[in-house]
Amino acid sequence: MKGIKNSILLCILCLIFSGVNGQIISGNVVNEHNEPMIASGVSLLRATDSFLVKILPADTRGNFLFDNIKEGTYYVTVVASGFRKYKTDIFTVKDSITLPVITLVQYAKELAAVEVRSTKPIIEVKADRMIFNVSSSINATGSNALELLGKSPGVRVDNSSLSVNGKNGVIVYIDGRPTNLSGNDLAAVLTGIPSANIEAIEVITNPSSKYPAAGNAGIINIRLKKSQSLGLNGSTSVTASFAHTPKYDFSGNFNYRNKFYNLFGNYGYQYGDNRTLSHFFRQVSGNTFDQRATYIRTSDNHNYKGGADFFLSKRSTLGVLINGSALSGPFKTTSSTDIYRTPGVVDSFLNSANNQTKRLRRVNYNINYQYKDTVGRSLNIDADYNTFRNNMNSAQNNEYKMDPDSILGINNIRTIALTDIDIRSVKVDYEQKALAGKLGIGAYYNDVSTENDFKVFDRSNTYEKLDSSMTSNFAYKEKIYAGYISYSRAINKVSFQLGLRAEATSALGSLTTLDAGAYRSLDTSYLNFFPGASLSYKLNNYSTWGLSYSRRIDRPGYEDLNPFVNILDELTLSKGNTFLKPQYTDNFQLSYNYKRYTAMLGYSRIKDFFTQVLDTVDGNKSVQTVKNIPYQYVLNFTTTAQFDVTKWWGVYCYLDINNSTYKGNLNNSYLDINVTRFLIYSENSFDLSHGWSAQLSGYYNGPAATGTTRWKEIWTVDAGLQKKVFDNNGTVRLSVTDIFNTLRPGGLIDFGGTYLRSDFRSESRRLKISFSYRFGKKSVKQARTRTTSADTESKRLKEK
Repeated sequence: MKGIKNSILLCILCLIFSGVNGQIISGNVVNEHNEPMIASGVSLLRATDSFLVKILPADTRGNFLFDNIKEGTYYVTVVASGFRKYKTDIFTVKDSITLPVITLVQYAKELAAVEVRSTKPIIEVKADRMIFNVSSSINATGSNALELLGKSPGVRVDNSSLSVNGKNGVIVYIDGRPTNLSGNDLAAVLTGIPSANIEAIEVITNPSSKYPAAGNAGIINIRLKKSQSLGLNGSTSVTASFAHTPKYDFSGNFNYRNKFYNLFGNYGYQYGDNRTLSHFFRQVSGNTFDQRATYIRTSDNHNYKGGADFFLSKRSTLGVLINGSALSGPFKTTSSTDIYRTPGVVDSFLNSANNQTKRLRRVNYNINYQYKDTVGRSLNIDADYNTFRNNMNSAQNNEYKMDPDSILGINNIRTIALTDIDIRSVKVDYEQKALAGKLGIGAYYNDVSTENDFKVFDRSNTYEKLDSSMTSNFAYKEKIYAGYISYSRAINKVSFQLGLRAEATSALGSLTTLDAGAYRSLDTSYLNFFPGASLSYKLNNYSTWGLSYSRRIDRPGYEDLNPFVNILDELTLSKGNTFLKPQYTDNFQLSYNYKRYTAMLGYSRIKDFFTQVLDTVDGNKSVQTVKNIPYQYVLNFTTTAQFDVTKWWGVYCYLDINNSTYKGNLNNSYLDINVTRFLIYSENSFDLSHGWSAQLSGYYNGPAATGTTRWKEIWTVDAGLQKKVFDNNGTVRLSVTDIFNTLRPGGLIDFGGTYLRSDFRSESRRLKISFSYRFGKKSVKQARTRTTSADTESKRLKEK
């Protein structure tokens, strides 16, 4: 009897032990665009008799996890509305396992119906990114990419500079490929992309080690539209905008797909004048300069993309791609400056006129190979060649006057600036299952070569004379070698990722002037390691906590290194800084997600922060350049909420509270600035009957600071109306941006003996009307979205 009791007790203990130490089956469900399939139904079935063991929905990341699973043979099925049912192969469970990523494929017929009736939310919040679905926004009609970035939550655009959550160093991608531009040059390319060509803008604030280490504020990826169909389909759009001057843009895209290959492409064109008014009030060395200027830029912009994917097998795809932009058109500036030697008494006037022509060409060539099998192995190889050509010719007249009829002096000059940049890069990424998780390794190589010629001619006399003191050549070469390793795994409710990236950089720059001859201005090399880690804890199917850390680098933009002098007028100049150092950032982030609500607390420490600085030369000339501030500290809190007031009224809200501190020696003075900024953004969507819909959006961006510049508050309200026509294939949109005409940024610099107050006013209030039409089939797959080898260079060129 005692033996029987002991046997029963032993059996009970074994059952308890087996229950506690049961195995775990985990996985991830995505669609064909690699987006998580939230709430898809995942079932675990016993292979021997198809008995349903467990069923649960995928979470907000598309993840699922079955725990306390006995040893045996099983299979998994996944179902979601509008998608084909997925069934895995039979697998054996002896230890905890992670299944290969499950990709659901949409039904062609069902997707066509869904595409007519449903619309993506304007703002989507995901675990690692925030997505602004431009194609769903009525108020985005007639805008360009730069304007839309200024309306994206957490993004600020100040004088062509981008920042996210109070941090600069933003890497910009277009369709996962680098623009290789920054500052003025980047602004020019972005203004050349009409909103009709943009599907969405993704803001990724904490990239993993798989991404290049560049970009302390993270990554902005602009996804252009791609038709989603078997067979032939596409769309076309035309928009007219009316403000001080009219503006027009046209765009179109197509996609053709069969079982052997996929062809795709798009084209966009913009034309129109854009006027900006500025007011600069500057005091230095007892003198006062009060300048008012008018800028008129004529946009004559083309951007394009074309490519093909060849399906070598079910697992292998070879792709080729070309994308680029061509920008031209005159840029005219007229300014008048009142000069005060004695307070309240005008001593003289400076009238300037600058007529500039620019021809800019940017082309990216890419070849890509992708392999992906059913057991979790994947290989991506990218090779890129980028070219950037900028030809600028400027004629400037400067007149000093005592009064309208008395000329004190004339100084007329002409400048020619030629910039050639070539970038060659290759990257390889490999992933496979390992150690009950996923192991990734990769390598990257980038080779940059730039050549810059700058000539200045004196036109004050009847003939032009070359100014040898201002004429120069700047050459710069840079190579980056990088490699990374990453590991991720899910254990019960906990998932984590660890990564380490190493990057070695060598750079050589030389400046040659006609007067001083040749001398080497830059010769440096450095090796850096960039660790990254993230931890996620799933409380339940609705709530998740996250914790992450990453270290990042921002190398100086090529234009910021270029020491050439850019002349606005005789008293207002700008130039680069050959000795600018890279800036390094340590990012910490704590996040919480609950259903459609999110909260994030972040802290960043930036060493050698890039900032625009105003210097004074020759006693009265203002020179803007870029220098390093020893430290910037950023503490920010963001929260988002999405909810439905009624069945036809949806609301998205975003709040960002940001505290920035700048400390260290700058221009022989000690800088200690602390500013707290508030940003509130709201988007209201109204789904009206009979194909009508409307949107009302607005934001308030409180006072902020970037280095030595303090920015005043700005706010704006937009509204739009939309009607579906022609059996829902056509769309008519009418919108008004900046209804109250309040989008007037301004800044203040009061540091190091220089006082500068600036105000700007552009054509922000616009009436826009557009018509778009879709043709062809409306189903299934699209061209692959690829991240190419040139990603680290995303922001370092400058297009304007």
